[in-house]
Amino acid sequence: MMDPPVDEAKGVGEALAWIVGVLERHGVPYQVAGGLAARAYGAARPIVDVDLYAPFDRAGAALEEIRPRIIWGPEHHAGDEWDLTFLKADHGGQRVELGDSSSEPRFFDRGEDRWVPQRVDYEAGVRVELLGVSAWVMPEEELVRYKRALGRQVDLVDIDQIANRRRAAGRAALTKKPTEPAIRGEVWNLEPQIRRAARNASCGISTLPTCFMRRLPFFCCSRSFFLRLMSPP
Repeated sequence: MMDPPVDEAKGVGEALAWIVGVLERHGVPYQVAGGLAARAYGAARPIVDVDLYAPFDRAGAALEEIRPRIIWGPEHHAGDEWDLTFLKADHGGQRVELGDSSSEPRFFDRGEDRWVPQRVDYEAGVRVELLGVSAWVMPEEELVRYKRALGRQVDLVDIDQIANRRRAAGRAALTKKPTEPAIRGEVWNLEPQIRRAARNASCGISTLPTCFMRRLPFFCCSRSFFLRLMSPP
């Protein structure tokens, strides 16, 4: 993936660092979503908003801290694509949108022609580094699920770029050949209990390769003719 533009790394990165810092300082669970989350899985399109979810019913102190930067909300929004409560904040000219996961957000699935709930499982979040910021991100499976259901042009671009990253990773894995030291390391770094299990399965004889040295008896190397004659056959 290409490095982000300097202005994006500065504007989006600093806004992300700000909101993540506030939420984590107050112990509020959250997940980065939207285009920024797609960036974590291989998408490369420009970032417009910093989108996150957090439970507002557990974020009172955090919401109070960011209040001076809030430019809209928190309010309920019911449109053609989303039905949720969220707010908009501004950090140095970069827009940050924080959705409320505790108010049961929904999105419209175009394929099934119905409203479906947005699942936000904070226990399943993925910790990644985005634009120099370590943050919790929505799992790839859930992100792709809701983007495919929404079916907007930006969502289709994200899905296609994420799929391209998967294919590239798969090709790289197929062409990579392990080196001999790596293979030996995989064998000898097995857990002790695995080695014991291998030995028990073979009636006490280890099935792992065993390396040892044999040393010849001293008389085999002796210059004495007598000792060489008396050596065992």
